[in-house]
Amino acid sequence: MKILVVGSGAREHILCDTFVKLGHQVLAAPGRESLWQGVDSVSVQAIDIPGVTNWAKANRPNLVVVGPENPLVDGLADRLRQEKIPVFGPSARAAFLSEGSKAESKSLMRAAKVPTSAFRVYSDYDAAKACIMSNPVPIVVKASGLAAGKGAYVCKTREEALEALDQAMVKKVYGKAGDQVVIEQFVAGPEVSVMAICDGETCLMLPSSRDHKQAFDGNQGKMTGGMGAVSPAPGVTPEMMEQAKDRIILPFLAELKKAGAPFVGCLYGGLKISPSGLLMTLEFNCRFGDPEVLAVLRRLAPSVDLAQLLLQCANGRLDPIWETRQSGLWLPECAIDVVLATKGYPDQDKADYGKVISGIGEAHRIPGVAVFDAGSKLAENTTRVNTSGRVLNVTAIGPTLEKARETVYRAVGCINFQGMQFRTDIGLW
Repeated sequence: MKILVVGSGAREHILCDTFVKLGHQVLAAPGRESLWQGVDSVSVQAIDIPGVTNWAKANRPNLVVVGPENPLVDGLADRLRQEKIPVFGPSARAAFLSEGSKAESKSLMRAAKVPTSAFRVYSDYDAAKACIMSNPVPIVVKASGLAAGKGAYVCKTREEALEALDQAMVKKVYGKAGDQVVIEQFVAGPEVSVMAICDGETCLMLPSSRDHKQAFDGNQGKMTGGMGAVSPAPGVTPEMMEQAKDRIILPFLAELKKAGAPFVGCLYGGLKISPSGLLMTLEFNCRFGDPEVLAVLRRLAPSVDLAQLLLQCANGRLDPIWETRQSGLWLPECAIDVVLATKGYPDQDKADYGKVISGIGEAHRIPGVAVFDAGSKLAENTTRVNTSGRVLNVTAIGPTLEKARETVYRAVGCINFQGMQFRTDIGLW
């Protein structure tokens, strides 16, 4: 197949790499050079909806896979479907209802009877402040719109909650995403990420994963887009995954269809395991989780053609045989992903770019290791430099999580650039 992957991050890199290894012709818009071996770059930005659409009309790929949430919320999948081009990614309305508006998403959860925490939605600062002052802490404050995974605050004190509210609604650090906020009851317990491949009505569950969202060891520092992940998530049983499918994913899909927005794509659920063992839904995303997908896809069996699976969803008919083959789709090994970030991340205005990166080749030579490009480029003198907050994703697989951790941190030790920051406790809780 000829496949176009839209995006330029580590999520898109591993999708491209998976398709290349299966023998498909792969292009990426815009992609990146050099490290994305076997992938042709298309000179169109992911957020350029007309540009991507016109390229697809002229080149007629067999499948388009959209990675980031912004072009989905802006309607890229709708435009491609109008041109009869198969696309794995939800419509603008489905993307908005699942991720583009946390307020709408929580309301749909309530309508679908998906287990989730109590919440209130506010567009008025004073009313939101009054809610914070009258409710117990910890409490959760979220910018309702898209904030690249950084707009959620788990606040241990009212002072922290008021500062989070100020960041979102007054200082507008997330722009219009903070015009409306969701204030939620805090749910105790470990987190688990689940992703489901959906055709609008049915789904195939991917293995569980768990990510680390805060910038520094010990869950300290600001929320980021993710600093690393493991798969499977420790402590998550097959019964929990069935619960996630039957009580969370499928009811939410049904509610989206009822709302006239059938969901075709990857539906991501950020969940918590409550003290009672019940899974509680924190949020939904309308795409593969990054960095979670880096750990999950490292466990995909080499014989499984992911592109065919996604094409079936794009055509609205996921073959039930995938469900019966579930145990054979995934390797039994554990996988881990560690993000190497730029100094100052996640504050992009403080990030230090243009630093020379060394040691990627040495890391790649370690058995079980693969490095994926999230934000680098070749400079004029052919050296590689960092260009964004998250720079590289170093992944490893092993028979146990402990072995995978040993391997991935040995690989991390090979790589260096000035100001490189990463967490040393990925996989530890």
